[in-house]
Amino acid sequence: MECKFELKPGILTVVDEVDAHFFKGKTWGLNNQGYVFWRRYSGVVNGKQYYKAILLHREIMLAPQGMVVHHKNDDPLDNRRSNLIICTPRQNMQRKAISKASSNPYKGICYSTRIKRWQSSIRTADGGQFLGSYGSAEDAALVYNHYAKEYFGYFARLNLLPYTPDEQERRLKELLISRHLKVNNTTGFRGVSWHKSAKKYAAQICKNKKKTYLGLFESALDAARAYNEAATRYFGDKARLNPLDNLAYEATE
Repeated sequence: MECKFELKPGILTVVDEVDAHFFKGKTWGLNNQGYVFWRRYSGVVNGKQYYKAILLHREIMLAPQGMVVHHKNDDPLDNRRSNLIICTPRQNMQRKAISKASSNPYKGICYSTRIKRWQSSIRTADGGQFLGSYGSAEDAALVYNHYAKEYFGYFARLNLLPYTPDEQERRLKELLISRHLKVNNTTGFRGVSWHKSAKKYAAQICKNKKKTYLGLFESALDAARAYNEAATRYFGDKARLNPLDNLAYEATE
């Protein structure tokens, strides 16, 4: 069974019946982050009274020092044990939603004004990892979701995307082809790089360990098309092509 306690008019917190005893003889409230807490008297120092804030969810779970108690449904008023889980600070950050102040529509992505594409990245215990650049915010977020599930498991905070399950699976397969690029490739296309001195996109292809220069192009998309044409000539059905269908942009410099 569960019990509800009113913290202020119209605001209730819910706990399991076994934890109702925490509310006996204590006045609970909400802190600035929306968590349920009460102030425990700590003593007097130089004539000034001091209190320590005691968080309800940490009391219920007997959380060890240095660990975090995460609310599974992100509702700090739901303090039932089934909604609480002890985790590391890193795991808690992995589960954190994108900031409301962020200009990016999804977690794990940002827009590059230089290459005019959406870039996806993820931060793991080994540091940051670049996941490629893509024609739309939804594609970049989809790739982030894939690797977030792989690295973080349950604690992955996934982006909600306008794809059906079948569309998501199909699109992800296409995007992962372009994902397997060199780490320093910020264009998002195989065989395409940014030529700093010419300020254009260069295309090249490698066969039998010999590189063939394909030219300079005004956009990454045009360079990727040139690469695809050359790859089809050289490798036929075995060619690894850049997925150019359904790109939601026209790349220009």
